[in-house]
Amino acid sequence: PGKYTFCFVEQSHPSFLTLPERRGFDASDSCVTVFGVSGTDEVLPRAGGPSAESILKPIAAAMNAAIDVSSLNRKLERNEQVFLIPPEMADVLANDSWNLERLQSYLLNARRGYVYDGEKEIDDRPMAPKAEDIHPIVTGGVGIKMTYLPLWAGGTRTVTQVIHDL
Repeated sequence: PGKYTFCFVEQSHPSFLTLPERRGFDASDSCVTVFGVSGTDEVLPRAGGPSAESILKPIAAAMNAAIDVSSLNRKLERNEQVFLIPPEMADVLANDSWNLERLQSYLLNARRGYVYDGEKEIDDRPMAPKAEDIHPIVTGGVGIKMTYLPLWAGGTRTVTQVIHDL
């Protein structure tokens, strides 16, 4: 998925507005969002019981890894960040009192240094241009597997449009 096409339906969740709703569309509008991804990365929560941190730390690690291994390390500004979470994981976040703004702020500032070829490099730039550019999307069914969708390192942006009847 990602090289040709990859489609999924976003679910509404009581604690997280859908991406179209965050962008000003009405909940009753049928919308499509398109963006270019470099593939998919499966992400699992950390062991030790369900908690917001056990979900978000591995997502942050996946985002950091994508930055570290791509040309994003050389860019002044990061891409948007997109990840898919199943309803079960969204429920854990909501039960731990994590709303969208808190989640986005946490991940925005989750950049860390890394070691490459024996040298530690510090990169404290944020994960995305702004917190609103971090997009958790609730989709899927029962389970704990999440998916990180690294956007093309060249700088693609997500675009959401309403679908009109023909």
